[in-house]
Amino acid sequence: MHQAKGVGDPSDETSFVIAGFTQVALGKVITFAPIVEFVHQENSGGVRNQDRVFLTVAGQFEWHRYNLAAAWNKRQTSKSVDDRDYQFQLSAGYSFDSGLSVDLGWKIADEGNVETQTIGILAAYLFKF
Repeated sequence: MHQAKGVGDPSDETSFVIAGFTQVALGKVITFAPIVEFVHQENSGGVRNQDRVFLTVAGQFEWHRYNLAAAWNKRQTSKSVDDRDYQFQLSAGYSFDSGLSVDLGWKIADEGNVETQTIGILAAYLFKF
């Protein structure tokens, strides 16, 4: 991706992404879906020397109607000093015959040397038409 500088931006932004995903059967009833993604941005947001690198490694196991997922993400930003942030997420869920699925998740993040933890729940209903 290349985005020319706009009004007030000192630099053009250039980015590239490379990613891989697959789904693997582990026996007859368990599947594993891993993904890896690498992103590199130069002059992010049109800011000169604001380079960013992202690395994401994640995967999900499914067994019958259950799922278990984990994801790790690292962000490195270089301007005048190097800044490294990360997130780790873990979730588990179940899909009911009715179309309702419920997932419970936990995330820990360190961004700008501030560590936070989050717990959340997601309920989703699938409409078929």
